[in-house]
Amino acid sequence: MLPTSFHNVTALMEVSIPSWRTVLDTSGEGQRFEGEQFTHAALWTSLTRQQPGSELLDALDVIHELGTDAGRAMLEQAAADQQVDLGPSDDECARELAARVWIQSRTDALLASVLTRARANSYNQLDQRTFREYVGERSIKGTIDKDRLEQAVKAWCKEHGKSQDVHVYMYERDGQHICEVLRGDPVKRLIEFRDSRPGILNFRPATSDHLRYDPKSGRIGIATRSPNMAHMYREVAGTLLANDEAFFSGESICSLHPLQQHGRTLFERSLPAAIHRVDVTELQWRREGDKLWVKGKDCFQVLIDLGAHLNEGELIEAKLAIHFAGGGRRGLVSLKVPNRIDIHAGVHERLVERLLDDVGIRGSFDSEAPLRDFWSLYPWNLPEDTWRRQIGDSFDDLVVDKTLNQVWLSTATHPNHPAARGALAVVQVTEHSTIGISDDPAIGIRTLTSSDYEGYALDVQALAKKVALSLQLEGKAHETCAGVWSLGTRALTSSVTVAVFLVTREPSSDTSRLIQSSCKGTRPVLLIPHDCLCAIDLPKVPVRLLTGSLEGLIRQVVVQLDLQDQVPPSVWAAEDLIIDNKQGIAWFKKQELGELKHGTQAFEFALAVTKAQGRPVSKKDLCQLLSPARPDNDSAKEAKSAFITAVKKSFEKASLPPPTDVNDIFVSRSGGYALKSSAVVID
Repeated sequence: MLPTSFHNVTALMEVSIPSWRTVLDTSGEGQRFEGEQFTHAALWTSLTRQQPGSELLDALDVIHELGTDAGRAMLEQAAADQQVDLGPSDDECARELAARVWIQSRTDALLASVLTRARANSYNQLDQRTFREYVGERSIKGTIDKDRLEQAVKAWCKEHGKSQDVHVYMYERDGQHICEVLRGDPVKRLIEFRDSRPGILNFRPATSDHLRYDPKSGRIGIATRSPNMAHMYREVAGTLLANDEAFFSGESICSLHPLQQHGRTLFERSLPAAIHRVDVTELQWRREGDKLWVKGKDCFQVLIDLGAHLNEGELIEAKLAIHFAGGGRRGLVSLKVPNRIDIHAGVHERLVERLLDDVGIRGSFDSEAPLRDFWSLYPWNLPEDTWRRQIGDSFDDLVVDKTLNQVWLSTATHPNHPAARGALAVVQVTEHSTIGISDDPAIGIRTLTSSDYEGYALDVQALAKKVALSLQLEGKAHETCAGVWSLGTRALTSSVTVAVFLVTREPSSDTSRLIQSSCKGTRPVLLIPHDCLCAIDLPKVPVRLLTGSLEGLIRQVVVQLDLQDQVPPSVWAAEDLIIDNKQGIAWFKKQELGELKHGTQAFEFALAVTKAQGRPVSKKDLCQLLSPARPDNDSAKEAKSAFITAVKKSFEKASLPPPTDVNDIFVSRSGGYALKSSAVVID
């Protein structure tokens, strides 16, 4: 298939027919028009129906890349550097000059060197149509009718006061429907020299827009320099194919989440044999209110050297340099979330598309943002709908207890582009007027109301205090280093004291040393958000910081430190009734039951019914356990009564009033007894 970057009718027409004849002859494809009239329309048809060879593709590449004002300047600079005369280049348009230099470079070594040098810099100066893809609501078979498309574009141009000079070129290849729309641009006025005197030239330039529809994937690709035209083509294509102008409303075609997750290793696992390697040469990373551009031969190594937390925020732009097996010119890919994928790889364009599909960068994605772990949400300033997707109903509870507080965000999302999250920078132009501005030309300026940029910020200090309170820690919670909070200490026994740390951001390689140096003889333990992975070689406890209850957290700390045999269960077990069968001790509501003796029927009764965890234990089974020699079934009843008495006496001996629900620890049920209170047995 003819590469997308070569689908530009205006570029073909700016080169004269005699020059094209010479290009075809030089590339060995002069037979394309034997016996046929050679016109620009015929050339377009020939190129789209018959795949150009490598030499002709190279010529097309040069004409498109260097056939611009910037390309002319690069050719002239390279020629001056090589001290090569380009001839009377001012009397040629840029496309003609590029075509001539390519033709002459096939036999002139000096011009070949000039061309090579100019092309080495051409990627940095490319002025290409932005290619964006959109996905339909479903896959639908159909063909875009050429005449209906032409009439629809003319009607839109008439309605919006634009030139109605429109001509559509169309063909089908590999199941895809490809259209090139040649249309009139706004009138331009230039100063020209006429008979050696300056004069005024008024003219209407032509521009070319590209459409590509793939029925298999349901995607439509649009390449145009006008965001308004792109929106029009989406609506027209939706109407023609599905009788629904909003049909191609899906924008999430490009995702950099795989690259952010796997880094440079993403491409090392999936490279086809025809691709030698892929370098990530540029990255743009965005976090609420912050943007960072990184350029280099290895962007990820640069970020590692800077100590950047790449898991926070999100990657929104990337540039790849693709090196093909066998050498030759590298390919370049520019990616911008959610739907811009510009591939400059010549004949290798389809190969690069398949690579992007295989690694998960190019496809059809949910317009909703993927759920992220706690660390990646930093600095935790998010819109309400994002918070609710992350933590559900816990959002309301956190707002009530002021762990989440209302703030004004520095970015907003355009309602017509929901997949481009946070693309609008919030700018207050007057006291009563606020607008959103995007650096993406496809996303226009928008007047904002306060609800557009209203959000909620997590009070991390309040969260740290809440966790410290649940663990009954001593000391003031404070941040010891970036993202690591010292919550305090707790003496679990006379010889065991733990120091608890909360890790709110991905730790650095130096975090372990900093924590250990601050412990001063205590046993350190790290609380890690449950959805994050931490490589620090210290005891770690996963905790749901924003969802669920913190109850039972002290048990997890004791178990992680393997202190169950050193710390009394009454310290770390949260159940009302605790029976330690190893040591023959029991507690009820943290009070040791000194009057409940191990080995007695009261103790064995409580042990058996507690182990059943709410399932009824029959009187017959209990009596067989407690007193198998007795002929009656009263031993279970007597054991329960003795247990209640032992509990009450234990509280009285400690000068405490017995709990009011002591009689309801075990209840009669289905001809036996069952546990009603929360309880645990430690064997």
